Amino acid sequence: MSVINSTWSSTIEQPPSCVAFCPQCPEIVVVGTYLLHEAENTQTGSDSANDGQQTRTGTLQLFRCKDLALHELQAVALSSAVLDIEWSPHVNEHGNLLVVATSTGSLDFYKLENEQLKLANQHQVSGSDVLVLDVLWHPVLSNIIGITSSTGEVVLCSIKEESRWPDNVDVKLDVVTTHMLEPWTLAFSINGREIYSGGDDMVFQCSTIDDLEAPINLWRDRKQHSAGVTSILPLSADMCLTGSYDDHIRLLGLPVQGSKSVLAELDLGGGVWRMKLLHVNALHRKESYFGESSENDHMSSIITSRSYTILASCMHAGARIVELKQQHHDSTNATQGMTAADWHFEVKAKFVEHTSMNYGSDTHPYHTSDGKVMIVSSSFYDRRICLWQYDSTEANLA
Repeated sequence: MSVINSTWSSTIEQPPSCVAFCPQCPEIVVVGTYLLHEAENTQTGSDSANDGQQTRTGTLQLFRCKDLALHELQAVALSSAVLDIEWSPHVNEHGNLLVVATSTGSLDFYKLENEQLKLANQHQVSGSDVLVLDVLWHPVLSNIIGITSSTGEVVLCSIKEESRWPDNVDVKLDVVTTHMLEPWTLAFSINGREIYSGGDDMVFQCSTIDDLEAPINLWRDRKQHSAGVTSILPLSADMCLTGSYDDHIRLLGLPVQGSKSVLAELDLGGGVWRMKLLHVNALHRKESYFGESSENDHMSSIITSRSYTILASCMHAGARIVELKQQHHDSTNATQGMTAADWHFEVKAKFVEHTSMNYGSDTHPYHTSDGKVMIVSSSFYDRRICLWQYDSTEANLA
């Protein structure tokens, strides 16, 4: 395991909560911040609910990543804090559109134009005293966005198919499911027909959303995690990664029938707040349909092993590069009949320059010519952002 040093670092004015590179303008990265203000009572002995009320503000800070450093282009001051940000994957419909989850119950939309963020619209999706905790674009349908809120709800926000989010349109809100405590994270399935959510109540659950007005909870699991579920990363229809406050990253098997099971897990030394898939590698073996292989035989390609490289934001432990690897598996379906012995995690590298909570990290969309990937990570209380590189060939050669 290698320990990586930064190529650049800086302290910013407010605590960073999230980071996102722009997929279509890969040199552009946005950092969202979250600042809690503790107001003092204005009247001695006052019992007024308005006295001593907490307020939150934030910023969107726009940087250009160039020459192994970040160069600030813009800072947008906000009257609410930023909890999450995500660029739209639906470029044909939206262009470079950023959605922002705020501490005042709104989704704010910003367009990137001439290396500047411009507010396009704000949609109030909950009460002004509600925090939107997580936000995610639907992978297939550009008119649907998933959110979780501090009220415990997992909600699908949708507009008419012919509409666009920056326009002044009505937003339909459908509650998919709820958690007893804060639902920190959500994820859509690969095909977009299900939605996963995880919360402080240790519940990891899945609902089908074929009919937005009548979602069906398919299952709820409270056995696999010993603390709150903080991140979810689906890998296939029947495999999913989860991160938890209990410091573990887990690979869960999700069969259509039967109980969910842990196929692999590893203690990363800190709560696994967010995960990002960096690389997928599959090894194939050619095999004849007729047993003995020959030059003229029809050949099938069988996956014998696969690996996934993941960037994990591990709160007080900093960032980790983790490899999930499958052992040799002789089956035409690599996930059929899996057992825990088939998979294992390994920490390939760690970044430990952060001295407080690493909540936000993201990777440059493209590798360099020599196989390196640039990563921006942040830490909350010390208000630090760092740029560093990971050599992706290390995972491929392992």
